[in-house]
Amino acid sequence: MKKIISVFLTICMLISVCAAGTVYVFADSEKIDGTDITFSFDPSDESLNFEGTGAIPDYDDYRDGYGGVELKYPWKDIACKKITFSDGITGIGNYAFCYSTKLESVEFPSSVTSLGEGAFLYCTSLKSVVIPDGITRVGKSLFENCHSLESVTFAPGTQEIGDRAFFRCTSLKSVELPETLEKIGAYSFDQCSMLESLTIPDKTAEIGAYAFYTCEAMTSLDLGGAVSIGRFAFSGCSALKELIIPEGTEAVSDNEFEDCSGLESVTLPDSLKAIGSNAFNFCNSLKAVTIPQTVTEIGTKAVGYGSRGKLTEGFVISGYTNTEAQDYAVKNSIKFEALGHCTVGRCGEKINWSYDVETATLTLAGEGATYDFSAEKPATYIGLDIQRIELDERITGIGSFAFFNCQAGEITLSEKVTAIGEKGVGYYSMEKIDEESGELVTVVTKMESFVINGHRHTAASEYAESNGIKFNSLDPEPVYRPVENAPLVIDEDIIKVYATELTAAEFESLFECANCTLSISSESIATGAVVTFTDDQGYKIDEFTVIVNGDVSGDSFVNSTDALLILQHSVGLITLEGVPLRSADLDGDGNINSSDALLILRLSVGSLTQESMIPGAEIPEKPENPENPGGTDTAGGAA
Repeated sequence: MKKIISVFLTICMLISVCAAGTVYVFADSEKIDGTDITFSFDPSDESLNFEGTGAIPDYDDYRDGYGGVELKYPWKDIACKKITFSDGITGIGNYAFCYSTKLESVEFPSSVTSLGEGAFLYCTSLKSVVIPDGITRVGKSLFENCHSLESVTFAPGTQEIGDRAFFRCTSLKSVELPETLEKIGAYSFDQCSMLESLTIPDKTAEIGAYAFYTCEAMTSLDLGGAVSIGRFAFSGCSALKELIIPEGTEAVSDNEFEDCSGLESVTLPDSLKAIGSNAFNFCNSLKAVTIPQTVTEIGTKAVGYGSRGKLTEGFVISGYTNTEAQDYAVKNSIKFEALGHCTVGRCGEKINWSYDVETATLTLAGEGATYDFSAEKPATYIGLDIQRIELDERITGIGSFAFFNCQAGEITLSEKVTAIGEKGVGYYSMEKIDEESGELVTVVTKMESFVINGHRHTAASEYAESNGIKFNSLDPEPVYRPVENAPLVIDEDIIKVYATELTAAEFESLFECANCTLSISSESIATGAVVTFTDDQGYKIDEFTVIVNGDVSGDSFVNSTDALLILQHSVGLITLEGVPLRSADLDGDGNINSSDALLILRLSVGSLTQESMIPGAEIPEKPENPENPGGTDTAGGAA
């Protein structure tokens, strides 16, 4: 009897399943290969149930070799309306339930911490879903093409919505994004044509390309903290009327709001630097926009173009003179309403400028080099009454014409500035009558009173020298001078020393040096030695050749050898030249003869001192010791 009842129940089950249109026969449960998970089907509520521990595996190869659908998971023939998971199931693999076209609901336990890519792709009957708390990232294509999906409840800790996660969920009318959300991926809500309103959390910094493309029912949009938005992100949101770009945004991407035909009002932030090509193209209802003075790049047909990409009649751009906004308006024949001269802007890849009206000070902040400019297209701050210039110490280069026509009479450049372009500072333009044509022409000329403050041996000093501009050194001035009563005289490039047998150290002690260093080419001070003074940066200040008074031979001694050389020179046996010659003229009369030889002999025997021969000192006419034969002028002068 029990066997008959069992057979009867089986037949009833088969009839019930057949009525649903699918026949699926298996034991009470079936195990998924390689896992500790089993699944079973309950025909009473048409639910597919999973029990066990671990993760349901990936089924990435669900497509056949020609791009068609060929499901690989073992429950592919079960037409379920509901899926449940027991506690212990930790993850849903890639494409595990894709193309479950009759699935209407799914319940996740708290143990699920991962939902694989495309896990519910093309579940076209799925109406609602609650993302479990353990999920921080909604994966790529997770609910793509779920056309019946009306509501989504995100886990409170969700940080990212992956690319195409809700692509073409055409029944989705509203979503409440969690405050923890940081990123919305590309195409994530693309073609969600019923989505009416959207509030982006303040923590969400990034929205990918095409993220809300053709969400044509969207009438309300709060971008929250999204400062990085990809191209075409809100293109085709035709019902949107008002838009406020959040402060901190630096660029509106190409085509970002293209074809938002109902858009009437756009507010751009002061942080904005660039508006991409076609950013607001085909925005037929937009009649005016105010462009901040910070904007330095505006792409093709960025604003002002409506139906069929043609200029919107009567369109007005409000902005500041001498900015990209004015240039764009002029180039595109759009009416421009000036709000005044700009006081902030960009003048380098990483350099911004600002102007203080009260102090007439131009400040450049940032790092690197400024842009190159020209006399025809100067920097945007030119035209302001600039009386003072302040540069960030991190600035390393001044571009061509960077401060052309700037009224400030000076500029201070740090040693970090390693390059200064053509006419970068110190030049202005003036009009004069051309002598040949008689016409009024504009010429570029140097500012005669301009001063560059900087450090020696830098780009600043080199630029000043090559352009004939006055240079004021900020370095301590190197100073050297002989100590009081030092036995020497400095004459142009010569140091004449009135002492013999001096060591280099002894010679060095004869000078006082401030912010400089003295070096000598030899260890002893002799005629012909070279003395060099360098500044505290190692650059040569001055260089002198030493002449020791009477040291004709250049051995640092003064004796009969030197006297003999003088006598040989005087009778034509040898010819003295250069510093030896100058060393031999002891009496300073310009003639080298026995008188000079006699003085050397007197020096050698001590009847005459070197100190007494220093110009201005009294030289004795007779030897102090009359018995000294060296004091007698013999015919040959030899002792």
